[in-house]
Amino acid sequence: MVRHAHAGAKDRWRGDDQLRPLSLRGRREALALVDLLAPYGPLQVVSSPLMRCVHTVEPLATFLGLPIEETEALGPQADREAARLLRSLASAPHAVVVCTHGETIEALQRRLARPGKLAFGPGGAHEKGSVWLLHGSGGRFTSATYLPPGRPPYAGHASGGRGARAAGAVGDEAKV
Repeated sequence: MVRHAHAGAKDRWRGDDQLRPLSLRGRREALALVDLLAPYGPLQVVSSPLMRCVHTVEPLATFLGLPIEETEALGPQADREAARLLRSLASAPHAVVVCTHGETIEALQRRLARPGKLAFGPGGAHEKGSVWLLHGSGGRFTSATYLPPGRPPYAGHASGGRGARAAGAVGDEAKV
């Protein structure tokens, strides 16, 4: 799950907030997601329809040759709809990249965290351009790893391979 990349300050944007574009920094963060997430072999990219989210995952989707599936369920006002969508994606037999907003991630952290498991719980991190690697099974999330913007999940991530599992990152994950 990706929080959209840097898009500048909301209060400084004069137009429709749905059309607020990525900043130069945000475009660099979006490009960095290709090296970060492509090794996981995602077969699906799902995004909030707001421009800053779509533009965040666009370089990755283009690299992978995948369409971006836009859904209001990941919009900034989403809550229950986002939780339902993520729970359904936790059962997907393949890796899925989801791009959403800080408010939505906060709501998901409240709804999806299991008591006593604080990694993806309320108050958890979600900087612009950051990634939560969420692993699921049977409709539930079993582990989570937070990656601040621009941080690889393990040393040598850009060297290829089919994802972090081969490199041992799974053992470093915190339970959801």
